[in-house]
Amino acid sequence: MFSLFRYALRQLRESPGFAATAMLTLALGIGASTAIFAVLDAVLLEPLPFAQPERLVAVAFQPDNVVSIPTMQDYQSRSTTFASFAAYRQWYEPRPQRREKALRHG
Repeated sequence: MFSLFRYALRQLRESPGFAATAMLTLALGIGASTAIFAVLDAVLLEPLPFAQPERLVAVAFQPDNVVSIPTMQDYQSRSTTFASFAAYRQWYEPRPQRREKALRHG
């Protein structure tokens, strides 16, 4: 077993470019795998930070999904069904407007 290790080191010393490429490839692969697992662990595997996450309900409002704070407070004060309320806003990147439409209609 030790002779195989010595042989591998000798081969790597004879071709340093290959050795550097192999080590860089391994480092990138291990780093990417670790990063992906960390994200999946945080998003999918960890339980939600609530006592009973199976009882969570999301209520959406149409058409623009925007509810003011006074409206939320009104819902909370009148609710007999829900134990508590919370609001959140999903972040999205706005779509760039097309210049052709603006020029045609303007």
